[in-house]
Amino acid sequence: MDILIRGADILTLDPAGRILRGCDLAISGKAILAIGRIPRSFKPRETLSGRGRLVVPAFHNAHCHSPMTLVRGWAEDLPFDRWLNERI
Repeated sequence: MDILIRGADILTLDPAGRILRGCDLAISGKAILAIGRIPRSFKPRETLSGRGRLVVPAFHNAHCHSPMTLVRGWAEDLPFDRWLNERI
């Protein structure tokens, strides 16, 4: 879906860590099409007000239990509570 967000503050991940204030953001499908100057040919299906809002990059779950990869498949036949309390 094509979406236009008008007048938002945008957090960048550039080395300077800039925040772009009051910018327009065009999204086409799952990709950012433009920040700032939006092409005249862009026809959004939805326009949202970004005033007073902060647009941030997607965050990914960095929580993991990497040591548990060593015991993957170990005691798979046990219910979770027994696996956790008796084996791990």
